[in-house]
Amino acid sequence: MPETRRESFDRLRQMMKGDVRRLLDWSEGGNYVAALLIATGSEALSRLQDQRDERVFVGSLEKHGLAREMAADVFGALRHGLAHVYDTKFIRAGDLRIELIVGGIGSI
Repeated sequence: MPETRRESFDRLRQMMKGDVRRLLDWSEGGNYVAALLIATGSEALSRLQDQRDERVFVGSLEKHGLAREMAADVFGALRHGLAHVYDTKFIRAGDLRIELIVGGIGSI
């Protein structure tokens, strides 16, 4: 029987959480792969809701106090940077260039 969008969303979100936890259990590395998984997985979750690619990711960062515009820039820098060059892209804030550093990720 076909899943509803909600069931698909919940199943994908649970799979992502489990995969990220396993990646972060590695004794070395895993942070970039986990960050890429979060960015691309969030994109898939957004598409399941017929939303812009960054919506789920941005919504998550907004809950932690980051402004929507900056959260969208973080999404782009992680998603497109990690997926295409396996490094983050810089974010521009006026005259500043901000470099994102991928380190240990807290609880999901």
